[in-house]
This record gives sequence, structure tokens and C-alpha cells, in this order.
Amino acid sequence: MAENKSMKIFMIILGLVIIGTIAGEIYLGYAIKKENAELKESLQQNIDANTELTRNLITSAQEDFQKKIETIASAVEEIESESKSRLSDLEEEVKNVNIKSGDFSAILEDVFPGVVNIATDQGRGSGAIITDDGYIVTNYHVIKDAQIIQIVDYNKRIYIAIPIGAHVQYDVAVLKINGSFNELQFADSSKIKVGERVVAVGNPAGLGFSVTEGIISQVERVISRNDPPMLQTDVPINPGNSGGPLINTKGNIVGINRLKIEGYESLGFAIPSNLVKLVAEEIIQRDI
Repeated sequence: MAENKSMKIFMIILGLVIIGTIAGEIYLGYAIKKENAELKESLQQNIDANTELTRNLITSAQEDFQKKIETIASAVEEIESESKSRLSDLEEEVKNVNIKSGDFSAILEDVFPGVVNIATDQGRGSGAIITDDGYIVTNYHVIKDAQIIQIVDYNKRIYIAIPIGAHVQYDVAVLKINGSFNELQFADSSKIKVGERVVAVGNPAGLGFSVTEGIISQVERVISRNDPPMLQTDVPINPGNSGGPLINTKGNIVGINRLKIEGYESLGFAIPSNLVKLVAEEIIQRDI
């Protein structure tokens, strides 16, 4: 009887031990699983945090790099702009030095393409291209009664010009040739002063592109009642120069050479640019 009781107690204790062991293993497994989950979550959070930090660092580095690139580009652009400005100033200074020393070559390189030689069945003269699409201003007497008007530009290209219109009293005429050209600009003749240096570009005696130099001797000179006030110059103006431009030191038209007084040296006259421009623009406007 005592043995049976002892056996029961042993079996109960053994059962409790087994149950405790199983329960312990279950709890231990749960604890390990929970700890692993928490560790995994912690690791994922660390990874996410590191990823975000890395992204922020990369973004910040890219922004800094872009700012540096923009700063460098701006500095380079400023340097280039300043260099171009200095180069332009230097070129202008060289031109001024050349002009003061009597060398108009730099200016004339830009002027020549805007000057043309004119040949008609009545004679020869010169003209100035005043628009890039081929309008030419000259003297009316150069093309008066002409049956055909031939134009030769600085590159020796030949054109047949169409007369567009003229102001007979002012001796201004406008012609047209087809093409794309380098035009000359008008200066403000109201600002011209006596003593300013000028050059006449034209076709004297049919010799082609020639240049003569001088000064403005007087402004608003009236030589006859029917003529407009003109610029007086000591620049030699010869047959064939009529209709060609009188150019200032900036390469702009201050007048259109008209005539010289026969029997006198260095006594030439040009129609002021403001009057020429006004007449030419009115004629061209009617043609458009």
C-alpha cells in the first residue's frame, strides 16, 4: 500500500517535471522568437535610419556640388564677359589710336562692304547701302535719265538696280538690288562740329573703291537758293565720288558727297545725313 502511494507521488512529480520542462521549452521558444523579432525590428530600424542618413548625405553632397558648379560657372561667365568687355575696349582704343595717327584702316574694313560703284549709260558714281535687303542711297544726278543702272559691290558682284524714287531738289535718289548686304548706319549730322575728321569713299574716275581724307570745314553751308544747307569739307571729291558716303571716325554716314566747286581746291559739299535719311526713309516707305 505504501509502495503504491509512493509510486503515485513519483508519477505526479515526474508529470510535473515533464510539464514544467515542456512549458519551459515553450516559453523559451516564445521568448527567443520574441527577442529575434525585436532584434530584427531594431536592425531594420537601424538600416532604415542609416539609409535615410545616407540619402540625406548624398542629397546634401549633390546640392553642395551643384552650388559649387553654379558658382564656378557664374565666375567663368563673369570672367568671359569681363574679358570680352576688355577686348572690346582694347579694340576701340586701338581704333582711336589709329584714327589719331591717321590710320582709318580698321574702320574702313567695315565700311567698304556697304559702299557700291554705280555705272550707267550716262556716267559713273557711287552709293551707300542703307538696309540689309539692298536699298541704296545716291545722288539723283548720278542716275538721271539712265536707261540701265549697274551696281558693283566690294566683292565685285554685279547687280542691275531698280530706281525706287528720288527727291530732285535735294539731289537724293534711292535704288534697290536683291540680296543680303552689310548696311551702313547714319550718324546724327546735327551733332557734327567743324574740324571733325572724315573720309570720302567712292568711285573717282571709275577707279573703284578709293578713299580720300579731310575735315568738316563748315556746317549748314548754303551755296544756292534752291539747295538745302550742306556740309562743307576739304576732302577731295572727284567725278565718280558723287553719291558716295562721307564717313566719320565711327564708320557712320555723316553725309552723301554731292559736288565740288570747280577751279578751287579742297572745296567739296555733302548732303547732311539727317536730310538724306529722312528723304530715303520716305521713299522706301512708299515702296514697301
